[in-house]
Amino acid sequence: INALINAGSHHETWFDRIFNWFVDRYAAVLSWCLRRKAVVVILSLVCLVLSGLSATGLATEFFPKVDAGQFVVNVSAPEGTRVEKTEAIIERIEAIIKEETPGGELDQVVSNIGLPHGWMVLFTPVSGPHQAFLLVSLIPHHTVRTDDLIDRVRTRVASDLPGLKLSFQTGGIISDVINAGLPAPIDLKLAGQNLTDLQNTALRIRTAVAAVPGTSDVVIRQGMDYPELLMSIDRSRASYFGLTEQEIVREVVTGLSSNVQLNPGYWIDPKSNNAYFVVTQYAEQSLTHFDDFLNTPLVGTARDFSGMISAVSPSDRGSSLALQQTPFAERATLPQIGRSSQAPVVLRDVAEVERRSGPETVDHYNLQRSIDVLVSVKGNDLGRVATRVEQAVAAVTLPKDVKVNTQGEADSMRAALKGFGGALPLAIVLVYLVIVGLFRSFIDPLIILGAVPLGFIGVIWMLLLTHTSVNVESLIGSLMMIGIVVSNSVLLVDFANRRLRDGLPLQEALIEAGRLRIRPILMTALATVLGLAPMALGLGEGSEMNDPLARAVIGGLLVGTPTTLLVIPVLHAIARRRHVTEPMRGIS
Repeated sequence: INALINAGSHHETWFDRIFNWFVDRYAAVLSWCLRRKAVVVILSLVCLVLSGLSATGLATEFFPKVDAGQFVVNVSAPEGTRVEKTEAIIERIEAIIKEETPGGELDQVVSNIGLPHGWMVLFTPVSGPHQAFLLVSLIPHHTVRTDDLIDRVRTRVASDLPGLKLSFQTGGIISDVINAGLPAPIDLKLAGQNLTDLQNTALRIRTAVAAVPGTSDVVIRQGMDYPELLMSIDRSRASYFGLTEQEIVREVVTGLSSNVQLNPGYWIDPKSNNAYFVVTQYAEQSLTHFDDFLNTPLVGTARDFSGMISAVSPSDRGSSLALQQTPFAERATLPQIGRSSQAPVVLRDVAEVERRSGPETVDHYNLQRSIDVLVSVKGNDLGRVATRVEQAVAAVTLPKDVKVNTQGEADSMRAALKGFGGALPLAIVLVYLVIVGLFRSFIDPLIILGAVPLGFIGVIWMLLLTHTSVNVESLIGSLMMIGIVVSNSVLLVDFANRRLRDGLPLQEALIEAGRLRIRPILMTALATVLGLAPMALGLGEGSEMNDPLARAVIGGLLVGTPTTLLVIPVLHAIARRRHVTEPMRGIS
């Protein structure tokens, strides 16, 4: 009955005729390859060598850049710039961003100027009133590329507002995580003990690195010319007036920036139970000149107890009632100059204040003082630019105690590539051992694994033609390609071994294996290529993250599938020539 049903239901369609014609042509090509094994092997080796040499031109990065439609502009005016002037500079930069962005594509611009108050100061990249950062966001379906917009804004700001220290962050939260919170993918961290040596070395390194092709926004993170006041307290005079260094500093800090940091007071709203700071501070209009600061009055610990109020009469002193009473001062007294004068002690009486400049922040790395030179990269070739930067740094003569370390995304990328370079050979060895156990042969697994380097030819050329970098995503795609081409080779070699055990000659067995196994091999490769095609084309926002994976798989299969069907039978024939007359061993 089954035979009658199959005989009655079998009709050769136009697709079957086309596919059968294709299989016949494939069999003819495979027969030609089996007759000219040396030519096929030599051509394969030449293509593999040329592809390996061409791979040196591939860009390398940790993760692919994503056009997130948003970026951060870090702005630093010269140290000592008042916050009012910084605000005017930021207004001009906001106007430039609006002018350079095509109409209707700018969503919002949020500017943060100067240091925030309270605990938020711990999470801001700003270290003074001369610094600010802008958060720029584009609409979801913007047409302008974020990198192109950044280039235009950078050029305009450099032309209209020279003298600013400017850097850009792109990629959104993904780049922030990859860079470990740093505003640039390459962080040259200089560590040493002498800040002057660190500053001079950082200036020379910045000049050398700025000349490297592919770099942009080369800036020194820490400013070294921040205006400051050096207050030298005369402890003898301060002690004479009943003052200590701690009290003097507390009074100065309280007068300038309130007592919220040293001794905060709170008031709790009885209706809402919300707590509010209650602080004291001098009015800004009373501190307009430097002499006003020097005339800051100081309150010491000396008190005049002649005006004490007590609830105990003189006759009850010494009783238990007196011990329960706590006297309190009727008024707080200021330290006096001399015994009869009523003039209070001011800051100029006990301290000398000197104007000078110094570092805006003092960072430490491994218990040593450090300065960071931040380097951004144009394009996606982070690996090559990082190598050139390190070569430029190596050409700079460093002081004896100064060390330079490369951190950021470049360091993470190298660690990832090094780990993959160690994991790939191990994975191939494990696959080989598994196939040895299944085929009970040491030769067949080598034939099967011969498809792996041939598949990498397609991966390399696909990445080159699409200007895609070697990164973690493309490496994962390469692993997926290895699994698919190995499974296809297993199908071909296993079926050829079966036909050899049935007594067919070697060449006929290989041709028949190719004819009967070409359909599942092509179906697997075609389904994978078509399924990953939308991802490889980069359709939709954020698709740049998965493009390298899809392109690596598709490129590997486009080359690995034909080579599996043509080169693997040739390798099989070469390996089995001495076993043509012997019975084949293999899994049934």
